[in-house]
Parts: sequence; structure tokens; C-alpha cells
Amino acid sequence: MRAWQEVALYPCRMNTVTSESAALRAAIATKHVALDEILGRYDAANPRLFGSVARGDATSNSDVDLLVDLLPGGGNELLRVAGIAEELSNVLGLPCGSTSSRRP
Repeated sequence: MRAWQEVALYPCRMNTVTSESAALRAAIATKHVALDEILGRYDAANPRLFGSVARGDATSNSDVDLLVDLLPGGGNELLRVAGIAEELSNVLGLPCGSTSSRRP
């Protein structure tokens, strides 16, 4: 199982998490097995949440922002990131965006 985590870029995160953020985090936790399978198909690892869900200030218009490491040899990186975002959106039933960092 991959560890889903929040990027620690928000030293002044909100003390109170919006109900939308809590609901989105719960959806991710509930469907983590399916989400891990998606990442495996695209040779991606180390998923990290960032943006409004990670900060705790998501609204009903928010999407889920995900940063992943793309493992070498998995093919076209742009297509992999787009595929991850599309499949995550389908599983979660809401807009998702993904971006990658290169893994040495």
C-alpha cells in the first residue's frame, strides 16, 4: 500500500478543516485501494496531496490536487499524468489534477 500524505508546504495550515476538505479526505481514504491500483498502472509512486484539500480550506468547487513521482521507464510522462488525473476523477467522482516530480 502506498502512503497517501499531505505535502508539508503549509506551515500555517488552518486549525479548522472545512467540511468539504474532510469529505474529500474521507473519499480518498475510503478508495485508497483503487487509487493505488491506478498509480501502479502508470508506474507512479509516493502520492502527495497539495492545494486546498491539503490546507484544509477546500470548498464545494475545489478539486483534488495530487503530486506523484513517476518511475523511470513507464512511457510518456504527459500521458501518464493525464491518465492518472482522469482515472482518479472517475473513481472519486470529482475533478482531480495531478502533476509529477522526477524520481532519480
